[in-house]
Amino acid sequence: MTAELHRRTSISGSPVWAAVERYEGRLVKVCGTAEDAADLVTLARAAAWTYGAAFTPVHPSALAIAGAPGVLAENAECVYDPELHVGPKGGESAEDQAAREAVAREVCAPCPARLVCGIYALKVRPDSGVWAGMTPAEIDAEAEAAWREAA
Repeated sequence: MTAELHRRTSISGSPVWAAVERYEGRLVKVCGTAEDAADLVTLARAAAWTYGAAFTPVHPSALAIAGAPGVLAENAECVYDPELHVGPKGGESAEDQAAREAVAREVCAPCPARLVCGIYALKVRPDSGVWAGMTPAEIDAEAEAAWREAA
């Protein structure tokens, strides 16, 4: 990890690293390793901020397809039909979205990676898709409730 990135993160303990891929001076991708999903999110957010990029969370279905290691990538049920969880590329009607999300919730319910996915979703705060059976609005509500309990 670069000294600049290390200053921007609060990661301590187990070693982490980050590889920053650039194309024509623009940040393209940040890859990192850490034992804890929270450390990975912290690393990715810090790297994006350091290099002037936007942090975009990756849905577990995409992690699995990319061959990323870990519980999310190896056990996620969403890998079998990623579009079900993230939605079609061209958009959809409100009725179609509600129906798709209902089916995605059913797929998430017995998923062995659901707990890890939910923790990851609370960390990355996605703006679309179904994560651990929750929509972004439900994830935001969970996060707010957790903050109120902690206060």
